[in-house]
Amino acid sequence: MKRNSPHTVSVVIRNTGEKQQAYVVSLEGTGFTINPSSSTTIVNPGATATVQFQVIPTLYGQLSLTAKVMADSRIYDSKTFGINVRTPLPSHRLDIFGLPSEVKIGEIVPITVSFANTGEGVAQQVSIRITSAEGVSVIKGSDTVSQVQPGASYTLSLQVRPETGGVRTITLRLEYMDEEGKRYSDEYMISLKVLVPVKVSAMIERKNQPLTVQFTISGTPYTGIAEKWVTSDPVQLTMPQEWKVSDDIVAEFVRWSDGDTAPSRTIQAFLPTELRAEYRLKYRVKVTADRGSPTGTGWYYDGTSLSLMVEEIIQEKDRNTRYIFLEWSDGIKEARRHVTITAPTQYHAKYKTQYYLDVVSEFGMALGAGWYDAGTLVLVSIDKTEIDVGFPYVMVFKGWSGDIVSGPQPVQIVMNGPKSLKAVWERQINQLLYLIVGIIAVVAVGVFLVLRRPILRRIKSKARVEKTNSPSKPSFFSGQT
Repeated sequence: MKRNSPHTVSVVIRNTGEKQQAYVVSLEGTGFTINPSSSTTIVNPGATATVQFQVIPTLYGQLSLTAKVMADSRIYDSKTFGINVRTPLPSHRLDIFGLPSEVKIGEIVPITVSFANTGEGVAQQVSIRITSAEGVSVIKGSDTVSQVQPGASYTLSLQVRPETGGVRTITLRLEYMDEEGKRYSDEYMISLKVLVPVKVSAMIERKNQPLTVQFTISGTPYTGIAEKWVTSDPVQLTMPQEWKVSDDIVAEFVRWSDGDTAPSRTIQAFLPTELRAEYRLKYRVKVTADRGSPTGTGWYYDGTSLSLMVEEIIQEKDRNTRYIFLEWSDGIKEARRHVTITAPTQYHAKYKTQYYLDVVSEFGMALGAGWYDAGTLVLVSIDKTEIDVGFPYVMVFKGWSGDIVSGPQPVQIVMNGPKSLKAVWERQINQLLYLIVGIIAVVAVGVFLVLRRPILRRIKSKARVEKTNSPSKPSFFSGQT
């Protein structure tokens, strides 16, 4: 028999006498619950009757039942039967359901276990507990139920929190007892595929400013910032070597934030990972000028020190036109300078145009020759208009020839190009000569007039004498004077 299981015991009575008889049938035994303990039945002569008892063993082992038949207050028959009573054994089936195929690191994961008692005995002190869980933090590590009847089931629950990525194995141990105290156990292993976040972005080196570029994670394109939950499988990250920010700005890959210098790389993430691609900015710099061929135009990294230099004076081949450096487009007036490149920039050197005014004079000093800004109004003159070149001649300034033809007066000329003027001179008799001659003539006449008076007096006197003395024709010259 099975302990604590109901059994039916039948006692058959045959009346071998010649008269009807009332029999009292009883069933006794230690370690049993018997219902009823006795029963009365009437059996006709030569007939049989069956009396049934419900027997439930309460102990296990070799037990005995004694059946007694009494009639007329005496025992007619008695028989003892040996019975082996055993405890019914429990058994189990364990089902784990609702476990997600993938979980995220840090989230609480419930583990629901269904214990089904598939045996014939009661399963007592049923417990399930976690015995090992690498990379997993145990929130609720065990659950227990006092007993589970045969054919019944009970749900047990556990909780864990993954702390590292990858495939994490958790070992569960099931334990329970039968009614005799015998212990049963079993182990089960479950696996969790734990996802970890991988955050990928790009930034500008040293400025710690975000940079929007297009990149891929395992072939999937992203722009700007990407956060993806991944398994421990290899993940391919691909950043562009260069990224055009604008027509004048280019970002060049330098390194990852963990020091790796390859723009395309493979990683395996077991913990939350954040990787930033560091880029160095390059700026387009244009150096231009009104004149000449300045150097410096090109691409430069952010923070680069650049020397700018242009010619202060640019001379044309004809040597009569030149260009003078004025200033840079940002107001700096030094032709040679140093700048730090921090943005796309254009530097333009401004020049002014100057023309040479050539004033030539063979005599005297011409005033006004030199370099003048384009559009300047210049006064040209001569310091002397008459030059003594040796008596009795003088050189007289008569005017200008060349780009302007004019008389001897000072002239004004607009410098809208190279200009050339030549002083025109004419050799003339020195006016002093005429003065001297005039003076000499005057003096001579005066001397003559002075000397002429006494001579005339003498002549007149002599004439009077001769007229007195002789009537002949008078002679004007006679004798010595």
